[in-house]
Amino acid sequence: MFVLITYDVVENRTDVFRRMLSRFLTHEQNSVFSGRIGEADLRSLRQEISDASREGDRYFVITAKNAHNVSCERLQRGPRGGLVETESIDSTAKSVVL
Repeated sequence: MFVLITYDVVENRTDVFRRMLSRFLTHEQNSVFSGRIGEADLRSLRQEISDASREGDRYFVITAKNAHNVSCERLQRGPRGGLVETESIDSTAKSVVL
């Protein structure tokens, strides 16, 4: 399956979550992680997040059971303005960004 996870925690705790999520997913930017993950690993990751969570922490998780139905591309501002695709990612790739 494909998963995209973002988090919002107190600044002095971001390293805890960055290290935790990096073991399972690709670190895309700041507090955004994505990639392909099995159901057992996702359950383990969710338990670790739960164990490390404190009041006020927030998480946003998007999952797609069939990673082959996810279309992903990396976009950035081009030299002449507007968005340009920097990379189109095959649905079988390990790391993807929506």
